[in-house]
Amino acid sequence: MLDELDDLLSEMPGKEASEAEIEAFMDRVAARPGGLEWIREWAEAITGQERAGDPGKERAPVLRSPLRFVFRVERLGSKPLVWRRFSAPADLNFRQLHEMIEAAFGRGLRDDYDFEVREEGLVVLSIGPSAGLDDDQDFPVMDLFRESVGEFLYCLGERASGRHRVVIENFVGEGMAGTSVGKEVYFHEGEGGGPGPEV
Repeated sequence: MLDELDDLLSEMPGKEASEAEIEAFMDRVAARPGGLEWIREWAEAITGQERAGDPGKERAPVLRSPLRFVFRVERLGSKPLVWRRFSAPADLNFRQLHEMIEAAFGRGLRDDYDFEVREEGLVVLSIGPSAGLDDDQDFPVMDLFRESVGEFLYCLGERASGRHRVVIENFVGEGMAGTSVGKEVYFHEGEGGGPGPEV
């Protein structure tokens, strides 16, 4: 496998390459066994892990993917329904998704949250500090998407009013389906006020 990756590295596009050429190269690498892990390690090495002005603290790599997830997040039990739609580069992790959801709803960041994947009403996976999994920063949303998980819950604290349904509505290239061509989160639309002070 390493020989195959070395061969691919020798074909790596140069600085003058178009985005299409770079994307085609990354697709070839990702198609190889172990290629996705290699890309992840390579991206971490490039982007670094230290927060500027906060030495010793880890942070997630800078988002760089030319692909976009389009998320719809609905606050369960809200009447009328409170929801937001936004898109973000597809290399985001669950910590970043938490921050994006809170920003989309106009709330401050909290530490008591988790994401739950359910099957037949049972929790089969919990991700986040409340679930006892502190490495949500190292857990890419793409890993679940590859396992055909396109819907999960986002839970704040223990109150029912803090539960949200998260749906991955689309997976497209940047600039498609109303997404931005920048590397930032892009707010599309939404309805309803915030969840209120009790959450």
